[in-house]
Amino acid sequence: MKKFWDVRIWRLWFLVWGILAIFVPREETSDTELWVEFLSYIFATLLLSSVSTVVSVGILFVVGIRLPDRRRKKKACKVFISYRRDDTQGMVERLYTELEESFADVFKDIGSLQAAANLSEEIPKKIANCDVFLLVMGPEWLGSTGQGDLRIHQKTDWVRSEVKMALERNKPLIPIFTNGLDRMWDVDELPDDIKPIVDFVALPLRHDPDFDQDVLKIQASVERICST
Repeated sequence: MKKFWDVRIWRLWFLVWGILAIFVPREETSDTELWVEFLSYIFATLLLSSVSTVVSVGILFVVGIRLPDRRRKKKACKVFISYRRDDTQGMVERLYTELEESFADVFKDIGSLQAAANLSEEIPKKIANCDVFLLVMGPEWLGSTGQGDLRIHQKTDWVRSEVKMALERNKPLIPIFTNGLDRMWDVDELPDDIKPIVDFVALPLRHDPDFDQDVLKIQASVERICST
């Protein structure tokens, strides 16, 4: 029977410790903290382990850095993305993919609801429960019907209804300009029940090469709201 101070037992323990610390999900960790952990693993294994074990821990650490989703938990923040499909669907798909990597609950209509879900029931629930309401707008956000009027002025328009519900519930709202839109709509262009959106500070979401930079700013704004 091996004694508790057997070098081989401690060698195995430090190796398992390194593996768990690298791959078990946790809150986001800074690069400095990661390197401190890495050096502590190396120091510990040098004391009681062979060179091969030290190298193994080092390799696992590098692999762990390449797999951030396994190391870090998604932030507990509920994000609702409102948009008009024929206006900004392509950019919203990209934004949705990026936000899903950071936040636990990101909602948009396509892909976020199960088949046979009742929109008139599910959409209000999602807005009522969200922490942040992202309003993605492009040049066609008002929604031309081709008959001289605008969909945003129709009471049955889903985009208008979503914005109205978010305003009524005092949800933190971030307008996002994309696809060339660079200004908020004039207040006279909007129906009365959603005119307050002109008072919110907007963020841009540009195409490459600026896309990643803009997404980081959007993520930072969402994180700040969710942490308050």
